[in-house]
Amino acid sequence: MSGEGAEGECGRGLAAALAAAGCVPPVLVIADSQTVGRLALAWLQSFDEAGWLYRVRSFGGRANDAEISALAAEAMSLRAKTIAAIGDATLQAAAKAAVETVDSRPMWFGISLMRIDPWA
Repeated sequence: MSGEGAEGECGRGLAAALAAAGCVPPVLVIADSQTVGRLALAWLQSFDEAGWLYRVRSFGGRANDAEISALAAEAMSLRAKTIAAIGDATLQAAAKAAVETVDSRPMWFGISLMRIDPWA
């Protein structure tokens, strides 16, 4: 995905995209701090309209054991049935590793945000 299409599906359309993929709530959304800052209001509207319980976790930037454990603990605390990882390969690898450590094995839904630089 790229450009505004990715932003739309990752923002205001996130709950609908997750539902279309067969995901169910509660949802743990994992993204870096810039993405959280940019899309938090859109997520609030999206999940509110869907009537879904969700929580947002800001990714620390590394796919190390401490971060993976923190993501897994957050998923277990929420009793997440879906983890939506929105970001780069490092973030998605950490989220996927966290899913593997959670007993209930929530669904994993990864979205890569790629930017197109028109001046490149």
